[in-house]
Amino acid sequence: AVQSLSAIDQLERRVKRIETLKDQKRAELNRYRATVLPAFAAAVNQHLDDFGTGFHLGRFEGLDAAGKPSLMWGLAIDGHEVPLEATSGAPDFKTTVSAGDRASLALAFFLASIEIAGEVADQVVVLDDPANSMDNSRLHQTVRKIGRLAKETKQCIVLTHRDVLAKRIVAETNPLTQQRTLLKIRRGKDGGSVMETMTKAEIMIESHDLRSERFQQFIDGNPTVELLEIAKHIREHLE
Repeated sequence: AVQSLSAIDQLERRVKRIETLKDQKRAELNRYRATVLPAFAAAVNQHLDDFGTGFHLGRFEGLDAAGKPSLMWGLAIDGHEVPLEATSGAPDFKTTVSAGDRASLALAFFLASIEIAGEVADQVVVLDDPANSMDNSRLHQTVRKIGRLAKETKQCIVLTHRDVLAKRIVAETNPLTQQRTLLKIRRGKDGGSVMETMTKAEIMIESHDLRSERFQQFIDGNPTVELLEIAKHIREHLE
């Protein structure tokens, strides 16, 4: 009986230690929410302003859902909050935000996370097609922000299928103070992929001129130019 009481006493003390530790971690989480989340939301909204999106983060707060930390957020357009998902056909994120807006929002979140994390000079940043579906104005802002990242981070790697973005990044960076390399991937003879360094002549050629040449080849019946390629680039060419 004495041994049983001793075991129960040890178990109760262990439970109290766990509860105390949980309270400490909960207090740390609340302090984090009170300091980091507002700063993160402000950084995201600043980037959205720079992109000229016309919307901001509205509700942005940490919650405890079923005992687990979670984040609740939404967008505010002209002062009206738009939920991520709505019922009965009401406006929501999917129906009110364009593909370019979503790309801008994703990039704003990413850039803000880098800033909040700190120690930017030690970070290697990888951006995968950051300017997808963006118009020229937002493309310009994206290039400026990538140029800043290239200066502040240890290394900045940008993957893109838009040659205009790659060439604008080259124009934005300073070759005297920043090491930069522009690579391209092409299909090899064996059907695989080959990575090559772009020549200075290739970098200097404007993407508009390259597309014009491909369009003319298509008109002339060149079998190497497919209709899908023309359809993919004709809108950007006309803009």
